[in-house]
Amino acid sequence: MAGNKKVVVLLAAAIFSAVVGICSAATITVGGDTTGWTIPPSQSFYTTWASKQKFKVGDSLVFPFQAGMHTVAEVSKAAYDSCSTANPLSAVLATAPANITIRTAGTHYYICTVTGHCSNGQKLAIVAAASSAPAPAPKSSKPKKAASPAPAPSTTAAAPASTPTVPAAKAPAGSTPGTAAPPSGNFAAPSAAGFGFLGLISVAAAAALLGV
Repeated sequence: MAGNKKVVVLLAAAIFSAVVGICSAATITVGGDTTGWTIPPSQSFYTTWASKQKFKVGDSLVFPFQAGMHTVAEVSKAAYDSCSTANPLSAVLATAPANITIRTAGTHYYICTVTGHCSNGQKLAIVAAASSAPAPAPKSSKPKKAASPAPAPSTTAAAPASTPTVPAAKAPAGSTPGTAAPPSGNFAAPSAAGFGFLGLISVAAAAALLGV
């Protein structure tokens, strides 16, 4: 069991090392350790050499050469084809060894600016791929706030309609509050004058009966 664990650990370490090697930038010596950057033995030397290499963004190109004998500069395709040194795309590097880092993907062109060297084959064209480093994980978006629930309808019952007010019965005109109205017709009370006349007749009748 212990032996199997050791094998698994070693295998994982080997895979990790391979992945790190692939993702990390490389340092590439132009022309190899034997030739370097110089007037090549044939016009197609650097073209053949570059076709066997893999370049990517972030790699560092090392141009080893004898100081004072050569230079290197990045140029356009037109300048590469014609070996023109008029308008280089980068500074002309004359200090050996010259180091150039590949910044962008695509085709890059380099020449030696010393007269006659480019036309004799001291020029290099490479195709760089995009970096193989993993892209950063996207930032997680904040969760959206839940929508506020709609307010519940009010449970308060509506107030009942007001009861119409019945007007109170009016007392007969001329009556005093709290006093009953005298009866009408034959039940009317005699007036003061009528009461006095009847009284006199009654007294006269009584006197006649008594012989006064």
